[in-house]
Amino acid sequence: MWKTIFFDLDGTITDSGEGIMKCAAYALEKGFGITVSDEALKAFVGPPLADSFMAQGLDSTQAAEAVRLYRERYWPIGIHENRPYEGIADMLGRLKQEGMRLAVVSSKPVDMCRQVLKNFDLERYFSLVVGSNLDGTMTDKAMLIGRALGILGLENEKESAVMVGDRKYDAEGAAKAGIECVAVSYGYGERSELEECAPACIVDNVRELTNVLIWQYREGNGAAIGGTAAAGQGGSFGGQGSFGGRGGFEGQASREALAPGQGGGNVQNAQYEAARQEAAAPSGIWDYGYRKERDESPFKAVIYAVWPTVAACVLVAIITSFTLGILLGLVYGVSGRLSSLKALEIIYRYEYFITSVAYMFALLLLVPLFLGDEKKRRARGYTDRCLIKHPRLAALLIACFVCGMFVAFAVNMLISVTRISSLDPSTYEIFEYVNELSSPVWEVFALVVAAPLCEEIMFRGLLFRRLRDVLNVPLAIVISALAFGIYHGNLVQFVYATILGAFFAAFYEHCGSIIASILMHSGANAFSALYNMVVSKWDVPGIAYVLGAVVCAVLFAAACLVIFRKGRKVNRI
Repeated sequence: MWKTIFFDLDGTITDSGEGIMKCAAYALEKGFGITVSDEALKAFVGPPLADSFMAQGLDSTQAAEAVRLYRERYWPIGIHENRPYEGIADMLGRLKQEGMRLAVVSSKPVDMCRQVLKNFDLERYFSLVVGSNLDGTMTDKAMLIGRALGILGLENEKESAVMVGDRKYDAEGAAKAGIECVAVSYGYGERSELEECAPACIVDNVRELTNVLIWQYREGNGAAIGGTAAAGQGGSFGGQGSFGGRGGFEGQASREALAPGQGGGNVQNAQYEAARQEAAAPSGIWDYGYRKERDESPFKAVIYAVWPTVAACVLVAIITSFTLGILLGLVYGVSGRLSSLKALEIIYRYEYFITSVAYMFALLLLVPLFLGDEKKRRARGYTDRCLIKHPRLAALLIACFVCGMFVAFAVNMLISVTRISSLDPSTYEIFEYVNELSSPVWEVFALVVAAPLCEEIMFRGLLFRRLRDVLNVPLAIVISALAFGIYHGNLVQFVYATILGAFFAAFYEHCGSIIASILMHSGANAFSALYNMVVSKWDVPGIAYVLGAVVCAVLFAAACLVIFRKGRKVNRI
């Protein structure tokens, strides 16, 4: 059974051909005046660079210079001429969910590998990245696989590891290192080239690769695949992908495994031991702390995360002041005088109208920013599950709205029981004046439509998600929730909004769509509007609140079952 999957990078995880081919052409043209065909440039994808340049007639010294020129263009330009193959992020997420350990083993320099993975937000799936050195050493695939086996402590469990790659170098390196290989034909290796190496299996697309890896992991039939191949029987997996015939592989591979000291089985130095411990340590989205590898500068990361929300808050304040100024000016122009009491009455009467206007204008800034983030993430291989495609869409949407109502009820009960409101009695007095003077239509629109749209894009779609880029989930939830609470401006609302903000962010993280948190926020505000306009005017006995709390708890649990059933594949930034 394959528990550890070693992935090649170029031609297997990402379609990097454009960048590699253009950089190779650049190096040959600039350094040696050599022009080669596109077909010849394809040979540069996969093998060590120096070997590919020498295949074009350069000697070792010229090849070293060509590699330097190649990187002269690759670092600033070529590394971005790249994209993940369709379905890669989903596949990696599924393999991690199944419990497999993933690693990248590439002849590309390790720093370049990490940068490519980082560009597409794929590095979080891998426990280990093994690559060559920048000086051109350690490029042999068998040695690299041996190094990965040593770091992960699999020297004596080679049957539990498999190499996935698109070129013969991957299959041959895997055989020499003593592990199986699954070849992918969607990369840059010709199918005939792969068949000659007789891998355990050849698959034609990412879906087939996913099926093979998950099937063998669940069924524990990795050896059976090899056995069928060894018997030379060929065949196929569910009509997807071909099995090659390779007799006596295990014995041959064991004899050709790398000797100690050659990067293979018995690597025991302190560097590898530290890397092994790091790879064995639990990792995942619920780890705490700053992801320094995502950005060299914490200050830059903070600016990146918070500036859209700060800008939106400033814009809301400006528009609110401007709208209020117009209203006060109109009243003053008509009456010729404006007392402070009259001004306060106008503020209370038109608060929800002013808020709605400010939020609608703020959306003109927030929506393009949010959609811009979406576009960049999708271009980088970001593939969150879309709520619109959810098989239980109607039930999920209703459950999000209902959960918002129940959470709002529970938090209001908590505030009442703890008597937090007694620390800030003026807040409730202001609420009473506002609810008494304001228009119910504007109150419903502001609370149920305008505020959820604007505040969710502001605090979850931008702030939380950008914090999620540079922090792990719990810390991002806490910080975004605290910012949401501070935004509301008084003690009672701070407590209320902070707790609700944490729920909104958690539901957004689970569902993978801003629609979920908008509906939950809308449900919470709908409860507030209903309470302000109806329930607050009733003489409700205390026991009714207790019974209501019990009913809400049950319904909230039922709604959560609808939302969280089977969990969510987390393929997020």
